[in-house]
Amino acid sequence: MRLNGKFFVLMFVLFFVFAISYGYTYKMEKQNLTNLNNSYKEDFDKSFQKILELTSSKFSSFVYDYSYWDEMAEFANKPDIEWAEINIDEPMLNFNIDYVWVVNDESKFVYTHSESLEDVSHLINPKDFNQTKPIFNSYFIKSKNNLIKIYIAPIQASEDMKRVGKPQGYLIVGKIWSEKFIKDLEKITRQEISLDEKENFDSDIISHPLLGYDKKILSYINLKLDKSFFKTLSYSVETMSLFVLFIGIVTLSFMVLFLYFVVLRPMNTLTLSLRVKNPNLLEHLNSKDDEFGVISRLIKDFFAQQDELIAQLKRIKDEVEAREAQERILIQQSKLASMGEMIANIAHQWRQPLSVVSTIASGIQVKQECGILKTETINESMENILAQSTYLSKTIDDFRNFLNNTSDGNIINMQSAIKKTISLLESVLVSNQIQLIISIEDDFILEGHENELIQAFINIINNAKDSMRENKNEKLIFITTSKNDDMFEIKIKDSGGGISSEIISRIFEPYFTTKHQLVGTGIGLFMSNKIIVERYNGLVSVENVEYEYENKIYSGAMFTVRFPISHLEK
Repeated sequence: MRLNGKFFVLMFVLFFVFAISYGYTYKMEKQNLTNLNNSYKEDFDKSFQKILELTSSKFSSFVYDYSYWDEMAEFANKPDIEWAEINIDEPMLNFNIDYVWVVNDESKFVYTHSESLEDVSHLINPKDFNQTKPIFNSYFIKSKNNLIKIYIAPIQASEDMKRVGKPQGYLIVGKIWSEKFIKDLEKITRQEISLDEKENFDSDIISHPLLGYDKKILSYINLKLDKSFFKTLSYSVETMSLFVLFIGIVTLSFMVLFLYFVVLRPMNTLTLSLRVKNPNLLEHLNSKDDEFGVISRLIKDFFAQQDELIAQLKRIKDEVEAREAQERILIQQSKLASMGEMIANIAHQWRQPLSVVSTIASGIQVKQECGILKTETINESMENILAQSTYLSKTIDDFRNFLNNTSDGNIINMQSAIKKTISLLESVLVSNQIQLIISIEDDFILEGHENELIQAFINIINNAKDSMRENKNEKLIFITTSKNDDMFEIKIKDSGGGISSEIISRIFEPYFTTKHQLVGTGIGLFMSNKIIVERYNGLVSVENVEYEYENKIYSGAMFTVRFPISHLEK
């Protein structure tokens, strides 16, 4: 995608992000208003319920206090109208009570005062007049014309301080929820209040059911909230949102124009100059002191140096090709050297079996000439010759499997690779009177070509063998393995006296050898290091060591090969 396309994509992303941010912010503001409205409604609902409780408290206090009175208990059993006019009727006016009933201990109404209001005593639940267990209760009753709140308390003597004794009657008061009562509530709450038959589900209305003694809903009291403040606040939010939208669009527009004229046009000029390879297009930018002026001058210098860079790249390419060719020659030489060593090993492996076969054949010929050749002797000799032939065939198979490499990598078992290496070199080591001490306890697997890994080990062991060529002392080669959490180690140690400190750091260099040119080529250790490091991400190091074996002190070189624990092993 070109710069122009990226610019328009950037502008689209900016506008999109702004639109999303604006929409999200606007939505959050509306949600905050909704939450504020719900919180306001919830708080006002609690306040309204508290107001209703406070309004009802004077009636409940009246019925509670006047029922807990010895004279009232006496009046319930022996009604006295004069006493009632003074002690009941007059307090009714002070407490603004509409109904008063007194029930004796036989659940009969002995006194009623209602200021000429309709008789609603039949609407009171008679089960509330429990004469064995005191009952305090309040509920609504509904007549044809009025909705009345009833408050009931048992009449008890003052000595019954806990009010758990047997009632001596009941005192009942009633308050009509008239229009005047509702208007008084409106003055207290400063909100519109109404009584309705059905519940109002308007979001601006708080609705509470008014229950009878049987828990059935007789009516609803609805409080309509004054939300003029929220309407003003909502309008302010809308106005502020539009203002922010306008400012955002103007800001983004100026940003787009600024980026186009200050950034995009100079960048297009730079891009065109690079595409057509013409630095003359940058003349009007070269004189500027800003970043584009610096870049244009750098591009001009780039074109001036282009030919030189191309020439340098060509020289580097030629050097890389020459190095690759040299490396191919090294690999070919390593293969030829390995082939020569394999042929020498085969000769060592075949020498003893061929000698045995030759001895058997000569013995048969002598016995035949002497006339003492027997059938049993011939059979035994033939079996021995067949055994030696089988050994020779197995030797050929071992070397053929080693030389037969495939392009695909396989899973390599390290113990198996080391044992195959030893099998290929065993006769050479024996012929050179070299004792091999092996301690292979830990095993390890990795992915690769087993034959090239065996070749790397053969080169290291051959180096140890050659280092002891002139050694008159006991010739020893130790091969040990170990493994920790991160690395698998193979240590190959000899008794050849070690490597000179002056050359030990160079033994992995190609063509470097301390042997006669007819004996060594100087590429064996180089190829071993190359195989282990580049193919298997391993490490090869060498050091001179001194050690004790069977109560004798020996010195020699120790090669340490380290492989990282692969995912196959883990």
